[in-house]
Amino acid sequence: YLSGGAYLGGTAAANKLEDYEEGTFSATATGTGTLNVVNEKYTKIGNVVTVYFQVDFSGASGNLTISGLPFTSTPFTKSVGIGREDATSGYAVYGRLSSNSTSIAMYYTGATNNATPFQVATGNFGFSITYFTNL
Repeated sequence: YLSGGAYLGGTAAANKLEDYEEGTFSATATGTGTLNVVNEKYTKIGNVVTVYFQVDFSGASGNLTISGLPFTSTPFTKSVGIGREDATSGYAVYGRLSSNSTSIAMYYTGATNNATPFQVATGNFGFSITYFTNL
């Protein structure tokens, strides 16, 4: 955390970085099966947040939601993140974060290349998303 700020590329007010932090957070996964969220990390620069996490799962089916992001998304902001499922078929994994939320609805691209609710039965995936929050 920067307590007084730092100037980058000049000393004008627009060059002042007033907020930077890195940390961990505790996310939870809801859906069917055994779901475990691990390696939750974030970086916040000003009002921009990037999070990373991994989800290990078995016996999964139906919808999957990841909750507990470290900061609430701003109103009118919708973000989409991407990851990759590694254990079975390597599907692309998508997540949608709506405005005023700390939860991500997860989807994957199956053989037909259409985004569908996450329904891969067993495996794991790494995921990251960048979104805006209030300072």
